Amino acid sequence: MTRQNILASASTLNLLVILTLSMLVILLFNIIRSRQRKHKMQVELQEAKDRFYTGITHEFRTPLTVIQSAAQNIMRHSPPDSVIYNDAANIVWYGNIVLNLINRILDTAKLVSGNILEPEWKHGDIIPFISMVCESYGLYAADKGIRIEFKPREDSVEMDFVPGYLHKVLQNLITNSIKYSPRNSEIVITSEVNAHKFLLCVTDRGIGMTPEQKSNIFKVFYQAPQEDGAGGTGIGLPLAKLLLDAVGGDIEAFSLENEGTTFVVKLPLSHGGTTETVDKDDWREMTMVIPEKPMQLQDDDSENIDAVRILIIEDSMAVARYMSAQLNPDYQFFFAANGEEGLRKATDLVPDLIITDILMPGIDGLELCRLIRSSELLHHIPVIMVSAKATREDRIKGIEAGAEAYLEKPFHADELSIRVDKLLEQRKILREKYIRDLENGEIGKTPEVASGDRAFMTRFVEQAMKRIQDNDVDLNALAADLGFSRMQLNRKIKAISGLTTTGYIVNLRVRLAKSLLRGGQNLTVSEISYRCGIDDVPYFITMFKKATGMTPTQYRRRRG
Repeated sequence: MTRQNILASASTLNLLVILTLSMLVILLFNIIRSRQRKHKMQVELQEAKDRFYTGITHEFRTPLTVIQSAAQNIMRHSPPDSVIYNDAANIVWYGNIVLNLINRILDTAKLVSGNILEPEWKHGDIIPFISMVCESYGLYAADKGIRIEFKPREDSVEMDFVPGYLHKVLQNLITNSIKYSPRNSEIVITSEVNAHKFLLCVTDRGIGMTPEQKSNIFKVFYQAPQEDGAGGTGIGLPLAKLLLDAVGGDIEAFSLENEGTTFVVKLPLSHGGTTETVDKDDWREMTMVIPEKPMQLQDDDSENIDAVRILIIEDSMAVARYMSAQLNPDYQFFFAANGEEGLRKATDLVPDLIITDILMPGIDGLELCRLIRSSELLHHIPVIMVSAKATREDRIKGIEAGAEAYLEKPFHADELSIRVDKLLEQRKILREKYIRDLENGEIGKTPEVASGDRAFMTRFVEQAMKRIQDNDVDLNALAADLGFSRMQLNRKIKAISGLTTTGYIVNLRVRLAKSLLRGGQNLTVSEISYRCGIDDVPYFITMFKKATGMTPTQYRRRRG
């Protein structure tokens, strides 16, 4: 190869190298520009998110401030035992719940984005602070039938901590434990100093978690599937984790299904920087987030056995009280906080109508309705479901479970009142038709009566007629034959037929007497009286005349 050719090849190679390098530089430049644009877009998007969260929080806080201020002013000028005071207290209470939820959303958004102010470290005794937070949630827990107990190992622990952060961590842990704990249970909070760490444990005896749930609970917006409908927002525990990470702390969860959960919080005793002495006057305003407890709901103790009985099953006393306040004040109201208690009270009372929530711990509203429909004692009772679950599928599930009506929360007071009155009116019309058919001798043939109720009435009549013919009409024994108490049987019979058990048996005796009087056996009135299970002949004649308008002898003559 000549020198000229070598130089030409080298020149070509250099040109190719230069072009390749140029292309690589251009490509690298474009990649860097693209990443810069993407990063800029991400920054702008995050800034837009932050502005949105800040703006929406402000938009919520402003009207909430006005609402709560007005409610607090009403409380100050109302007698503590008045209905107005109680309604205003409920406004403050639930306003605080909404405000706390808004604050959680904003705090979570800030922490996830890293846009957070420097923690305000304080130095002081952490034990009184924790005690005040526990006390502030004591009334809220008591409203759910739950007791909170704080048991510190040391009476005093001087350390560095961020009161605002610790309050939010405790708030999330305590409210989470309350949400998943059964009534009449206890939440125990303990603390101790161990290996230069402050350990805080929150233990409940609630439903616990599966291993999968436990591995995901600190992920933002994760919501464990809950059959009992007690699910939350998916931000409380992740927020607690983020807050603890920000101050060099940690949190772990230990849990077994149906055995409860323990959260263990670890905090450094010193953060190594400058701290201010904590001001205890600021604590009280921070921790007292729950206003005075609303008045307790009491079951009606009226002795009017003919009054309409309404059973309201709702875990929020404020909502249950609001429901009862919208209905006829002549009704008798009974209350249950969950499905188990509701089913027990329904069995004891045999009410005329049941209003139930769906999202309840334990037996939820759907399962409760199924249990009612499968109960021989209760399946005649109309059920109204009231729930925040408002999709078409939710409504279908409610109707399939056996509910006569399904209302969304928030519901209109007049809609609930109309629904209740119409369902009770339908039951009344059905009872009147049943009585007419009974008087015409068409017992048990009323087509509008549910097949289960017809089967029950057939069984009742068979048992009652057997005891009438055996001259052994003991109502307690008759109820026991059917598996009920005397009161339950009476409520059941009256709900279907409009007659008391005694009145229905009188009707059966009269029908039997009519049949015997029309027969060709020529029985005497005394013999007929005995066959109807009545030894007192004058009483039998009086009973027969009251029912038919004529004596047995007159009836025989007219029918003969």
